[in-house]
Amino acid sequence: MLFINIRERINSPKSNKSIKRTPMQHSTAKAFYLLISLLLSFAVLLSLSSCDNKNGSGDTDGTISTGDASTPKDESDKGANGDSTGGGTTSDGVSSDGTTSGGTTTGGTTSGDTSSGGTSGGTTGGETTKNNGKNDPVPTGAIEISTPEQLAKIGKDKNYPLDGDYVLTANIDLSSYNNWTPIGGAENESGVVSGKVFSGTFDGRGHIISGLNINTKSTRNSHYGLFGSLGSRKKNDPCVIKNLILTNVNINVTAGAYACVGALAGQASGYVEIDNISLMAGSINAVVSEGGEILGAGGLIGQCRTDTSKGVDNRGIYITNIFNNITVYVSNSGRTSKWCSGIIGRIRASNIAELSDIINIARVTYETQRGYAITSGDSKANSFKRIYYLTGTGEAYQNMGNALTNDKMSAGDVKLSDKWSVEKGSYPLPSAVIDNKEFNILDLIIINYANGESAEGVKSNFKVPTKVAGKTVTWKSSDTSKIKINGENVTVYQPDVGFAEVTLTASCDGKTRTFKILIKSKLTGRFENKTAQPGDTLSVVGFPAGSTYKWTITNMKTGQKSSIINKESKLKLTNSHNESLITVSVEGYDDISIYCSNLPVVYINSDTPYKNISKASYSKAEMALQGTDLFSEGLYDGEIKIKLRGNSTAGRDKRPFKIKLDKKENLFGIGAGANKHWTLLANDIDHTLMRNKLLYDFSGSIGTEVYMHSENVVLIYNGEYYGVYQLCEHVRVGEARVNVFDWAEYAESAAETIADALIKEGKLKYSEMKSFIEGLEDRMSVDYSWIDTGKITYKGTTYVFTDYGLDAPPKATGGFLLEMDFYSKGNATLATLPTAYYQPLYFNTPGTDTVEAANSLKNTSLYKYAQKYIQTFEYALHSDDFFFENSDVHYAAAYDNHNTSYKVVNYTDDEHDGYHYSQLFDMDSLVNNFIFCEFAMNWDSMKNSFFLYKDIDGLAKIGPQWDFDWAWGNRNMYWINTWYPTSWHTTENAFTVEQYYQTVQWNRMLIRDPYFLTLAYEKWHEIRGTVIENIVGPGGIIEKYSAYLKDAAEANDKRWGYSYAAYGGEKFKGALNSMLEFINTRLAWLDKQFESIDTLVSSLGYYKTSDKLEITSVNTGASTTTVTVTVKDNDIKTVTFQINATTRVDVAVSGGKASYKIDNSLLRKGGALNCVEVKAKNAEGEYIVNTTASKPGNYNVIHSNFVSFKLN
Repeated sequence: MLFINIRERINSPKSNKSIKRTPMQHSTAKAFYLLISLLLSFAVLLSLSSCDNKNGSGDTDGTISTGDASTPKDESDKGANGDSTGGGTTSDGVSSDGTTSGGTTTGGTTSGDTSSGGTSGGTTGGETTKNNGKNDPVPTGAIEISTPEQLAKIGKDKNYPLDGDYVLTANIDLSSYNNWTPIGGAENESGVVSGKVFSGTFDGRGHIISGLNINTKSTRNSHYGLFGSLGSRKKNDPCVIKNLILTNVNINVTAGAYACVGALAGQASGYVEIDNISLMAGSINAVVSEGGEILGAGGLIGQCRTDTSKGVDNRGIYITNIFNNITVYVSNSGRTSKWCSGIIGRIRASNIAELSDIINIARVTYETQRGYAITSGDSKANSFKRIYYLTGTGEAYQNMGNALTNDKMSAGDVKLSDKWSVEKGSYPLPSAVIDNKEFNILDLIIINYANGESAEGVKSNFKVPTKVAGKTVTWKSSDTSKIKINGENVTVYQPDVGFAEVTLTASCDGKTRTFKILIKSKLTGRFENKTAQPGDTLSVVGFPAGSTYKWTITNMKTGQKSSIINKESKLKLTNSHNESLITVSVEGYDDISIYCSNLPVVYINSDTPYKNISKASYSKAEMALQGTDLFSEGLYDGEIKIKLRGNSTAGRDKRPFKIKLDKKENLFGIGAGANKHWTLLANDIDHTLMRNKLLYDFSGSIGTEVYMHSENVVLIYNGEYYGVYQLCEHVRVGEARVNVFDWAEYAESAAETIADALIKEGKLKYSEMKSFIEGLEDRMSVDYSWIDTGKITYKGTTYVFTDYGLDAPPKATGGFLLEMDFYSKGNATLATLPTAYYQPLYFNTPGTDTVEAANSLKNTSLYKYAQKYIQTFEYALHSDDFFFENSDVHYAAAYDNHNTSYKVVNYTDDEHDGYHYSQLFDMDSLVNNFIFCEFAMNWDSMKNSFFLYKDIDGLAKIGPQWDFDWAWGNRNMYWINTWYPTSWHTTENAFTVEQYYQTVQWNRMLIRDPYFLTLAYEKWHEIRGTVIENIVGPGGIIEKYSAYLKDAAEANDKRWGYSYAAYGGEKFKGALNSMLEFINTRLAWLDKQFESIDTLVSSLGYYKTSDKLEITSVNTGASTTTVTVTVKDNDIKTVTFQINATTRVDVAVSGGKASYKIDNSLLRKGGALNCVEVKAKNAEGEYIVNTTASKPGNYNVIHSNFVSFKLN
């Protein structure tokens, strides 16, 4: 029995795993195990009372942490024996010694944000240590790894199986692999424990693997690290990785599918033991492209997410004795879940067994905020203890770990296992690291240069750390005339011309490390040109006379490069240069570039990479505009803020942006006026690059009051070409945009006025003015009570606006811009106001981005007015005669789904009782919107990105029109069929399958009204031969614009064409032909539907004429027009004459007829059509309902008829 227990102990989790055998070795192995077991049994009998703890945790208290084997522990369970380090955190802040983010030193070049040029002093070579057995004999049957080539064979060569036992016998440098393939491969599903999974043992013996480089873009679910996936489904045969040092790690992953990233492995599943791993320096950057998501990114492991369908879970995973100095950065397209951490990116679905003896000193960043210092997810560790992280490196998660300041981390009393060296004046370091003579504590140094600079090009002063891991570092400059060091401050003296090389030497504990710095000249070259089109001559100035120029021309249409080296500072541009990036290089100076195009060019430079721009918050940047012959005004050159925008398009490789200028400008002179707010639309799936622009301009041409002006431009971001974008006005309230009362502008004016008054009263310092104004404005954008009270409380003081000479806020009967989008559903940070029929409207302006702000706005009279105004309009649309009456029965959809029923609700609006819908919404805007929707045939119309607005006075209006990249049958990333050129957008059920509210959208209600259809008929014929023909006809806008865009579009195809195949996207020429085919087919069909009012009414099918009453004559005279109705049903006692929608007159039926003499002042003149609708009423004065055609709760169909006519 004793023998059995010891056998289990040897092969249990946390043991030193027994070596696996090849088939030829099994007989020998059995005899060997029997002998060992007998010897161990004897040893235990002799010394049972003093048996060491062999569970691998290094605990000195003689206890073993277990945890519940079946369910995760309660949050209050901090680990066995209460030895938890959870809970405590110190004040935020990052150590001043510069060691909180990892750095790599590879051959004197910088990778990412790491230091370069480092070489270490001292001798090299390894020695046997008490922990690692570096020089111990290699066990029989184990496979020795001593070269990069041997390491790369694991899982690829039959002699190097994934379940083999490996021993690292030498330090290995992997820097020759520019893109390391993870052991076992990267592509795999989450949580696997078999297949392409490393399930063997790997004993690093305290050796170093350096220079791990992964630079990849995934299109399938993948896991990245030294290993791809670690796992085992066997409890008595776990995967074991131990005694390994990794340094100079550089991993950059762009995920086009699910991805996990860690320096050691992408994922660990099932039974896995990881012990004594030191991650000394490097960085992990994981970002997403279209269709991608980072499931977990950690310094050590990306995720622990065992697939429980395989009969195992995470409770077989033990992770102990880990040191991490590898920074982690994740951008996940603004998702709120930030699965990025210093050790394990994410623990998912079940607890791991143990996490103990952990030190993390590397910063973890999720987009623009901190990630987690140790781990994250929905689970934790059953046993966790002795876990520490440097303050400021990341956030705490479920009390797993203590945040320590720099002083506390180096105090020499941090409690860890016996595998660590803990000394006062130094951070705790694994003994394996200390004992490896190739380790230099100075390798932990990171030099943070000024923004945009690196060791290869320094112009600005910077700082160096004077402590590393708690130890003092001294610095020396090889040329104090160029670089002087005073403590941590480094002063740079730029040469007048050329460049200078300086070596900085860091010293600590008798070891040294050098950093080669290239200082560039004060001089900076520049192009004198404001345009760069074929025919222009480029002129470069700013370089010394006699300089040698290297002109590098990269043609973006072909991808080909050519170079010219000469003494010429000028270059004549020809057609061959069109759509080319032209770079000028002069030795010792920064390269300068300019883009040659017939389109305007937008240059943006930012410390935030293109792929890392976040939706959650703005990044700082600079923007400069390059004009053309057509666009020479508004050439902004200054600071901006930039953020990601969009919903379905935000995750695409070609990313859309919102930009905010530092000052108001009418960019390129294309807008209605100057404004700070603009957008860069990617038009990623519209390869014609013109749908949005054509349709925005079309909306303006047909009379839409507000439309967004735009122009196609080329985007150069941080010197790289990113294709054709649409620079466009941003939809917002403003004098040059949606020109209604601007509550935000009122708040800004109030804050400035109050600040001025406080300065005059001596209650505010001038130096405090800016922060006071910004703070007060921010408060007024969260607390909207001032809209009704005319006062705001800020920092304990209440400010009454009229006390400062301000007008009181106006009556809140307008000044709002509402947006419709199903993405708003359930979003508590938005002031949503869904209607009775679930139209998902919300306040775009005034806007909210917090729950507090949304709730505050909902309590204002502005919100309540808008809510009632819109609801009354909707009820008018659903009513029997398009008038809202308090006395009507009002309904609401019971559920927000296609199978909804309707319920009766109590609703009144005394202010608008008896209003026709056209007395609430501007009729022209309603008609224009209908025509627009039908011409565009856009999948999203009347569903998403739909706007309406209302000023303090006047009627509500629809507009501006927005977002039409799915219009005219365009292909899309979801493979949704939008090719319906011969059906009505308003009634096409294929276009309403996504959301219930589309089945009751406002246009469907409007086409029940013959007066509305009469106006729509007129509008179509007004614009068909003019506005529309000017777009589609020979020599029209599309023909001219396609010729103008051709070269730029071909370059855009070259840049982004790789992404088209995912949805069958065509390149520019094919996409243009498809769009024209759709438009021409659609116009031919629409022309037939609009042949007459009767064909229009019949085709739409929502207005039903009745055979119970007929208009038999219309007699027009000089001052009156008489309309006569013949009644064919005795139940009809009264006929209501509804004249041009808003005038209703009841006439009694006499002798089977009813007639009414209309005063011509009620009719439209000048050749315009008039509409008279007649409706049947019974003896009780109620409309007679066509029960067969009606939809109770939605709308009734009344027995009626109508006539359209013109006055003579």
